[in-house]
Amino acid sequence: MQKQIDFPIRRLTRSETRAKSVSKAQLTDARSEKEGRKATSRRRLFRDHSAHSETGESNSVTFENFCLGESPAKKSKIKHKSTPRRAKKFSEKIDLYQLAKHLLSPSAVSTIVGRQEECVQIQSFIEQHLKSGLSTSIYLSGAPGTGKTACINYVISQLKVKHSFTALRVNGMNFRTPQSLYSFIAKELEFTVKTKQNVVEVIEKQLKRSKKQLVLMLDEIDNLNNKHQDVLYTVFDWPRIAANNLIVIGIANTLDFTSRTLSRFHTLKLELVKEIHFNPYSKQQIVEIIQNRLKTFEHPIIKPLALEMVARKVSSLSGDARKALTLCQRAIELVEHEEILKIDPLRATNDDRQNEGSPKNLPLKEASICAVDINHIVKVLNEVYGDGISKDCCNNINNLPLQQQIILCVCLMFSHYRKQKEIEISKAYELFAKICSRKRISYEVSNSSDFQSMCHLLESKAILAIRPSRESARISVCVDETQMKAVLSSKPLFAMILNDTSLM
Repeated sequence: MQKQIDFPIRRLTRSETRAKSVSKAQLTDARSEKEGRKATSRRRLFRDHSAHSETGESNSVTFENFCLGESPAKKSKIKHKSTPRRAKKFSEKIDLYQLAKHLLSPSAVSTIVGRQEECVQIQSFIEQHLKSGLSTSIYLSGAPGTGKTACINYVISQLKVKHSFTALRVNGMNFRTPQSLYSFIAKELEFTVKTKQNVVEVIEKQLKRSKKQLVLMLDEIDNLNNKHQDVLYTVFDWPRIAANNLIVIGIANTLDFTSRTLSRFHTLKLELVKEIHFNPYSKQQIVEIIQNRLKTFEHPIIKPLALEMVARKVSSLSGDARKALTLCQRAIELVEHEEILKIDPLRATNDDRQNEGSPKNLPLKEASICAVDINHIVKVLNEVYGDGISKDCCNNINNLPLQQQIILCVCLMFSHYRKQKEIEISKAYELFAKICSRKRISYEVSNSSDFQSMCHLLESKAILAIRPSRESARISVCVDETQMKAVLSSKPLFAMILNDTSLM
């Protein structure tokens, strides 16, 4: 066999091939080593990221995403690449709406507005008896939402700074039986009671012996009514039994509660009781209350015309400040919802910045609050009241005392026969007295001033309106006259009065 001749050129070719294979193997090893280092680094980052996500500092990322090169750093960059300043300003706007709703909550009372005169009167009376040590009683009456409880709480907080006494607040709505009320008072005052039957005797004995001054506040005493009214007579008689160091404050939602329900107040030596009446809030007072709540805002969150509309509507119906605050809260919720709908559809898209409507390309503006306007108020009023306003007024008319229903008949007769929408108090009183004497109806009204007090009761229920005048105050009907006439005419007595032309 013939030997193969080894030429120099062939040796060179083999050496080059051998060198290429060696360098290729080395390159593969180097690449493998580099990939190994990368994999180790990714695992380390993944472990650190998992530890952070357990503490809530980051969102979870799978290991496969790390292997594809999506590190937490890159993820965070992508996540925050949208408009953080826009999101921040939107969040600030929502926080402002939340703050406004909190400030308008009925319980968020910082200062007393529109009831300064009543507060001064109550504070001076209580302070006088705290200094002298003599016992007394105060009866506060008024329609719901007229500031009775707020005034008492404010006065007590002011007096606590100057004087040392115990204040006990009791809400009549929390008790179904008189026994539970007495037991609660004894427990709060730390009186030892062996049996429930003698709890009243124990309270009265301890009040006589006690040398500490006590202010007992009974709210919603209308709910403590029973057949013989023994609960209220017992509680309001305690200042007479304990001649010193006891002040009882009763709060009711009706102006004539003492004269109608507690008639023995004026015959049972209860001259210690001081009565203070709270009239419904006027339109201007409701405006001032809401403005005072929102005074921390640099720009008004409720437009003046919208605020005036709420105040006018509430003052004409009930004068309930809490109702006005609730309506404003609801209007702010509508504006807040509209703002959320404006922002929510504009989400970032993967359109390589070609979508002109994307938040990436929208110019960033200063955060401005969208204020409540008249349209929002109208929508809220329709939601809350709707057609129920006239129905409520009709129900109120049916539940009125006989004398007040006759006053409404007087107003309808002036409107129908003399075409007078506003009637002078003196002339209305003359016709009222004439009707009562002819129909043999007893009435405890001796002059026009007492008659005007009855008209104020109807005004507190948003049925009548009283307009002051230099000569004589004038009254007018606030509800629909046709519906009111239909309600009164359903009763034979009032139908006879309304059809009797000889009275005019």
